[in-house]
Order: sequence, then structure tokens, then C-alpha cells
Amino acid sequence: MVDYCNVTVLGNVTKDFEVKKIEKEGKEPLHVVNFSVAVNEGKDKGATYLKCVLYGEERCRVFYEQAQKGTQVLVSGRLKLDKFEFNGESRTEVSIVVSWVQCTQRTKKVS
Repeated sequence: MVDYCNVTVLGNVTKDFEVKKIEKEGKEPLHVVNFSVAVNEGKDKGATYLKCVLYGEERCRVFYEQAQKGTQVLVSGRLKLDKFEFNGESRTEVSIVVSWVQCTQRTKKVS
């Protein structure tokens, strides 16, 4: 049996982002949005910052049109742990692979 860790967080998008299109020979292009969410821990407690990754052309397009820096979002997905080396040091990074995202407040993109 495979274990599965699902999380749901409510927070604000921390910076503007863009949709990236990854081309692989002989395959359909993969559309990706990498963004971060700040989850406020309460007065005088700061915030927790979580990296998120969203896949899929239509999902990325809709998210791009509806969200920007400061937009409050509800994000649900599975946790992913990445281990890597940086400047000779072992590092770990936790991110959310988004299965569902909803903008809880609408903000207009300024062109």
C-alpha cells in the first residue's frame, strides 16, 4: 500500500508568476506554474511560506488569469520532499504538488 499525504492551506500568493511551457521531443508540452503561498500564523507569529507547483495547460491558464501577488488562495495537494546539494551542503525542500486551487478573492490583472 502506498502512503499519501494531502494538505490544504489558505494563504496569499507571495509574488507574481508566469506559466512555463516545457517542450519534450515527441511529447505534448507540459505547462507549469511555480508559486509560493504565505500562510499567516497569527498576530506577532509571522508566516509560513510554502512552494507550490501546478500542472496542466487549462489549470495554469485559469490560475494565471485569476491570481497575482497578494491574491488569497485555497490550495490542496500532496506534499513532495526534494533532496539536493547546494554549495556542497545537503538540503531538503518541501513543496505542494497542487491537485486543486481556488482563488477566494478576485483580483484584476493590470496589463
